Amino acid sequence: MAKKLNDRQLMLKKKPGRYLAGDNLYLVVGKGNARSWAFIYTSPVTGKRREFGLGSEKGMTLAAARDEADELRPKIRKGFDPIEDKKSTKSQAKAGAKAITFGEYVDDWIKALETRKEKPLRPGTIRNMRGAMKNLSEAFTTKKIADISGEDVIAELKPIWARTPNVGVLVQNIMERVFDVARVEKKREGENPARWKANLKTLDHLFLKPDPHDPDKHHPAMPYKDISAWFAGNECDLLKFLVLTAARSTEARLAQWSELDLDQKIWTIPAARMKSKRQHKVPLTDAAVSIIERQTRTRSPFIFNGGKFAQAHLVKKIGVPGVTVHGFRSAFRDWALEQSDHSREIIEMSLAHAVGNKTERAYRRGDAIDKRRVLLQDWEKFVTSKVT
Repeated sequence: MAKKLNDRQLMLKKKPGRYLAGDNLYLVVGKGNARSWAFIYTSPVTGKRREFGLGSEKGMTLAAARDEADELRPKIRKGFDPIEDKKSTKSQAKAGAKAITFGEYVDDWIKALETRKEKPLRPGTIRNMRGAMKNLSEAFTTKKIADISGEDVIAELKPIWARTPNVGVLVQNIMERVFDVARVEKKREGENPARWKANLKTLDHLFLKPDPHDPDKHHPAMPYKDISAWFAGNECDLLKFLVLTAARSTEARLAQWSELDLDQKIWTIPAARMKSKRQHKVPLTDAAVSIIERQTRTRSPFIFNGGKFAQAHLVKKIGVPGVTVHGFRSAFRDWALEQSDHSREIIEMSLAHAVGNKTERAYRRGDAIDKRRVLLQDWEKFVTSKVT
């Protein structure tokens, strides 16, 4: 039987091995003189000899290690196995981590992106992300993130994509990123159910991405012949302003008082807020000015609802299933091409689209704002023709 060594004797042990330091207690010397305490016992659960680490010799004296061993021995005689107990604790912690729902995890993730010290996401981006997530059903957001399958993702994305492809793309992109982060943080295992490449991309009969080179395609639009009647019955000032100016949703939702010159009836959208990253001047018609004048000015720099109109909320305000906000730009273009004598160049410039190549744009003088004003005035007459 091995002899128990005292503190001094144990200090002299340099050769790798296990040295008896007390009942069931051993000093384990490893390579490089790594030293730790171990409790070696026969498991009452498995019947096998097991070694349970107590900690490094640097952080625990011999006396403290013997106290630990003294506490474990009577527990083991009663059927306790410290290794099995540790496994169970880890398993419960792991299960608890995976019990978080998709909705809870997304909220925490977006908050982290919003408040991080280095390069926090812009408020507009955060609003768009939160707005996109509102398209998800409660049944999906309350499902545990660890349990969501590829079938769940497909079933959730199908109606969103069919209704508004651009929103579907955003929702899918957020889902994919969230599931990737959740895997790294050990909140779920297995493949990413929202992965686009070699996964959802193959289902092009369900999930065809809008063509980025044609900004007005794939946006379900109200036929321009129906817009006058719709305009007369709709009460959302922001939507009406957006229609009258042929602006993009983000441009109108985040329009600011400082961008207006009501004397000249011009709305100047700064380059930073334009998709093209070029400043765009919008001539305002009388109806557009009237809408602005009836907005209550507050401390907020934004004209409409403090800039808090989410895209999803604006879509609901349309009141026509399947019609998108961006689709009004398509309707404007269709009307202008089919029902007016204005040139295609003026029409495209009114939509803030690039016209001609770089050389042609460099030699073009002015922004044709007078011609564009006439076009928008004609559009206003058509749109408001049924307003009493």
